[in-house]
Amino acid sequence: MTHSSAEFSDCPSSALRIGVVVERACMEVGHRVASVGFLVLVAGIITRALGKDAWLMFPVAFACADVAVVLGVVAWTVAARRGTRRGEAIAIVLFSLVVLAYSAVMLVKIRSEAGA
Repeated sequence: MTHSSAEFSDCPSSALRIGVVVERACMEVGHRVASVGFLVLVAGIITRALGKDAWLMFPVAFACADVAVVLGVVAWTVAARRGTRRGEAIAIVLFSLVVLAYSAVMLVKIRSEAGA
């Protein structure tokens, strides 16, 4: 992914340029990790519905969502300091929190069934 120098022309200092890079990198990686977490969660639900063992999929989905939440919060903080768009970062955080909560529920459900 290449960027022209015109994209950074509105940034008066190198610290703000670093902020732009950090924000964009956190957004890109956050999107990817949240998507992987969601797909693993869906695969785990389908695998469980088919009666197969899916215990490993839910911790992976949880970990992906956890990383995506952290990246979203970092992007949100950097965007807030720069005074730019924050909606996309908030969407990453909220989506990841939903995946995080649902994967945690499935983990608790599987462990309670195994102990019963």
